[in-house]
Amino acid sequence: MSQGAPAWARGVVAALARGDHRYVLRTAELSLEAAADDPALLARVHTWIAQAWARDGDTERARDHIRLAIRAVKDADDPDGLAAIRSLRGQILAQARQVEPPPAAPPPTLPPPPDDTAAGRALKALDAGDHDSALQHATDAREQARAAADPKAEVIALLAMARVPGHADAAVLAARDVADLADDKNLAAAVGRAARELGVDLGMKVF
Repeated sequence: MSQGAPAWARGVVAALARGDHRYVLRTAELSLEAAADDPALLARVHTWIAQAWARDGDTERARDHIRLAIRAVKDADDPDGLAAIRSLRGQILAQARQVEPPPAAPPPTLPPPPDDTAAGRALKALDAGDHDSALQHATDAREQARAAADPKAEVIALLAMARVPGHADAAVLAARDVADLADDKNLAAAVGRAARELGVDLGMKVF
């Protein structure tokens, strides 16, 4: 920035240089008002504020001020300034990509039980439309899982039982209780997914 720039503008630039982005944000409104009649200076002010928001971690507001800076620099008919602001926009967008969280992983699913187990036979009976056999096999699978103190196998059995018409609500709620007691997030997520697929309202559990 030239020495002929207003003292307040040199102060803003100095604050950015020493890493005091909060000073820039505190004085942002005053700076915008002071530069309102000078499009070239207004464009610079918006870039300073954009950099301050970016350093504060708010890339959305930073991008808003970059857009306003581009509008102002076009009004000022300053092609060099426009190129510089676009370069700064690229840096802010790159920073935004670095801080944005990765997309959430899909909810885990439980592996299908082997066909030669009670739970596997329950699923085969369901596929065949034999609900009575499916319910009996799922009940057997749950009893075996409880005897073996195997919460994962019990949840699998209950979720198989939940597919038998008329048993969805009770079986899914029971599966939720098993997952909660086991304190297993993967089991809880699988139960939640099954509840959504079967239209079961888990509601809020009161402790």
